Formats: sequence, C-alpha cells, structure tokens
Amino acid sequence: IDRTRHQADSALKYNLYFKLLSDKIKQYGVEPRHTYNMDEKGFLLGVLTRSKRVFSR
Repeated sequence: IDRTRHQADSALKYNLYFKLLSDKIKQYGVEPRHTYNMDEKGFLLGVLTRSKRVFSR
C-alpha cells in the first residue's frame, strides 16, 4: 500500500465518512432501494434514467 493510501486509511476518517453519509441519507430521505454502488467515474451500468447526485465530487 502506498503512503498516500496508508495515510488516508484511518478509523477516524471512516467514521467521519459514514457519519456524513448517514446524515445526508436522513436529510434527503434516501430509501435503501435508491442507494447504489458507483465507480470513481460515477457510472452504473444498466441505469439509464435521470438521477440526482447529493454529494459534490
């Protein structure tokens, strides 16, 4: 694992990320059935409908 990835890999950062994610899910009322796993480019194969992104890049 390179140094940059190692520095980014900490329990505190994971906790902060998932706390933010949880807060945004509650804020926008996102249902679990509307939650998707995306790659770093934001593509999800098989979905051609319009969608709304809650987070900025």
